[in-house]
Amino acid sequence: MTFPFSREQITSSKKQGLVERTFVGDHNYGVPDRQAGLHGSTKLMDGIFELSAAVVKGAIDPSSSKIDFDTVVNSDDDFLEGNMAGARAEIFPLGHFKPEQGDFKGDVKCAFAVAGFGWVNDDDNNSGNVTQDVDKVTGYEISAALRGGGFSLDAEYNNIQAELSDMSVTAGLFADGKTTIETYAVEGGVMVLPGQVELVVGYQSMDADNYAKAWKRTSMGLNYYVKKHDIKYQLTYRVGENVSGEDGVDEDEIFVQAQYVF
Repeated sequence: MTFPFSREQITSSKKQGLVERTFVGDHNYGVPDRQAGLHGSTKLMDGIFELSAAVVKGAIDPSSSKIDFDTVVNSDDDFLEGNMAGARAEIFPLGHFKPEQGDFKGDVKCAFAVAGFGWVNDDDNNSGNVTQDVDKVTGYEISAALRGGGFSLDAEYNNIQAELSDMSVTAGLFADGKTTIETYAVEGGVMVLPGQVELVVGYQSMDADNYAKAWKRTSMGLNYYVKKHDIKYQLTYRVGENVSGEDGVDEDEIFVQAQYVF
């Protein structure tokens, strides 16, 4: 099941406004993905409050340039394994709504959430490469969402802290064996033809201790909905600056997607 951290990660990739997830929903940079273990959630006061928690066995694909969470179900022999627990609390002052982007109903809704988690290496399975063996990871999330009148807005900030087993290593994300990854993203969409055509924009940033400069991306896109998110066509143009934290390294990308959900 999906771990209760990051509003963007909890939102299915099938129901995103941009073709690709931003940094705040990317499992490559410290956001837990689907994990095997105990998961629970409850809604209170007719869905005004939602509480979620999980205790799981989490895996990390060893790398100094990423903190790539995966599940132990699909892990390779060299994956790092550890115990992880997390919790999330979200409030919906104007009534509960599902975690999907784009506004098709027009009713004004909003949500605010906080979450946190911790992962600790159980030392049962290390890669043997001291530059890649992560010892522990902790993180917290602050996020908000607004829907109404054909307008959709999502904003999220994540802070991920990690340490390697060898605190002398400086490589990739890590300086002197540790790093703090700060990511934030703002995504907005407006239906220029209600329920059919949506213009979307997004801005995201990621910085880490060993980055020369923050990695930034600006996205613009157009979505055509035939049957809401079940049948749609998407075009996203993304401009990247300081890719992987390298000063002056830029990258432009175009994503085209046709989706049919059955």
